Amino acid sequence: MSIQITKSANDIGKSMTKMTPKKVNPRDLPSLNAASFDERVADHLRRFLADKDAFAKNTWDQMLSVLRSWARWCDERGKVWLPADYDDVRDYLFYLKEELGRATSTVAQHKTMINKIHAEAGLLRPDDVRSVDRGMRKIRRTSVLKGEMIGQAIPLHREELLKVAAAWESNTRLYQRRNLAFIGISYITLLRIAEISRLRVRDVTFSPDGTAILLVKHTKTIIDGYGVIKKLAPIVTEWLVNWLEMSGLADQPDAFVFCGVDRYNKLRQTKNPLTHRAIEKIFSDAWSALYGTQDGKSTKRYRTWTGHSPRVGAAQDMAKSGASLPQIMHEGTWKTPKQVMGYIRHLEADNSIMLRMFR
Repeated sequence: MSIQITKSANDIGKSMTKMTPKKVNPRDLPSLNAASFDERVADHLRRFLADKDAFAKNTWDQMLSVLRSWARWCDERGKVWLPADYDDVRDYLFYLKEELGRATSTVAQHKTMINKIHAEAGLLRPDDVRSVDRGMRKIRRTSVLKGEMIGQAIPLHREELLKVAAAWESNTRLYQRRNLAFIGISYITLLRIAEISRLRVRDVTFSPDGTAILLVKHTKTIIDGYGVIKKLAPIVTEWLVNWLEMSGLADQPDAFVFCGVDRYNKLRQTKNPLTHRAIEKIFSDAWSALYGTQDGKSTKRYRTWTGHSPRVGAAQDMAKSGASLPQIMHEGTWKTPKQVMGYIRHLEADNSIMLRMFR
């Protein structure tokens, strides 16, 4: 057995291969030096690559992006990316923060993915070495002391959704009917945009009372074979019906609920869901419809609504209406409260027991 040696860590097209009929996808990882590890490590890596379907596509793509960045950094400095020298990992993390100005959360994500590939290969994780752990702690603490805050998507609230609807409902452009239906579903269901984009027409059932039921076969956090059932309010159902009927998708059960629309106002069906870029444009267009090109409400990172905005806004709206934390987590299929608490922290401050004592 041998691992193919390639000249550059950027040479993604000639990655790891085994000298047997069983091959590894050559686009999966940056190139590796066979002298850097033994047969057992190589076997662990091949098994890991063969099991890529155990991970969500976004997670896998995110890992590959991080590893390519890490491999390029190593290649430019004549270093080996796997197995990594722990001092190199520490230096790389500080490079991301101090030279590239990456957010602390991004630096932590890179560390996590580098740890992951080492763990999957059966190697000691860099984070298990105290100098790497201390380095990340130093980055976090220094960043906080300098005033860095975790970025949060600009929330899309219920009243804003209705204003967007008022601006778009009379428009006969096909893409705006699609956009309104997509945004409405994303707000009322709290589904992630990737989960909505995978919906097919056969996953929608319309009820006599004017509502609709969506069968979401799996989410980022729920993969149990049962799926998740979401019910749409009559107004959102109406937006969805208008889109499906105008687009002609109502009679195509195997089609994706949301497809592309070309510049000539014609449906553009593909074998794949809408791209992330196309979906993000839906939300930026909605922002422009309501607020124009001004970004007075923008944060340092976000200038318009994004695909995550409905989840943030809906969580805040539910908290404001008196919903409990478990109820909000259930609606958004969150497994831990940390993310939700970040969204509703300002509202929680209003519920302070000490504050009530002075009212």
